[in-house]
Amino acid sequence: MEWQAVQDEIAMSQLPLTRLCYGALDKSADEWAQARADIRSYASSDLVCYRAEGPGNLVQRQQEVWQPLLDWAASEFAITLTVTSGIIAVPQPETSLEVLSDYLRRLSPFELGGLHPAVALLGSTVIGLALFRGRVDAGEAVSASLLDELWQEESWGADEEAEIRRQRIRREIEAFERYFAALKG
Repeated sequence: MEWQAVQDEIAMSQLPLTRLCYGALDKSADEWAQARADIRSYASSDLVCYRAEGPGNLVQRQQEVWQPLLDWAASEFAITLTVTSGIIAVPQPETSLEVLSDYLRRLSPFELGGLHPAVALLGSTVIGLALFRGRVDAGEAVSASLLDELWQEESWGADEEAEIRRQRIRREIEAFERYFAALKG
């Protein structure tokens, strides 16, 4: 579908799904092992596990948006992560991280090749898995990933450069959504 837009010159920057497919074909076993380790590392300090201590409306929004995703991960994968307030790191249950690792080992190179960069861009294994499995759409994934930033903007006003960056992220996550849908047929 994305190839239909190609005119005179092929620009890989305009072909995100093709880039993801080529990436899936080009990685070595060591690179796949590193991709799985990276996703596990994101889960070890997942964005959705670190909640604000205040103000109350931010705390409430994080609870309303992030907790259902954590509940879904617990139900869907038996991955239960520890939630904390503040920024002090908390260890995550090793059993949950092992369950995640087992799941990641079962993914095809094409699946892992999309999930890995999506997790990195979203800053969250939980949100990345939710996008990958269709639990959230691209807009919901981006909003969940940028929840704190969007709350700040609502409180203090818009930042044009931040909005341009968010639009770029949104386009990339929409490409991941299309890629995941194509993998499912």
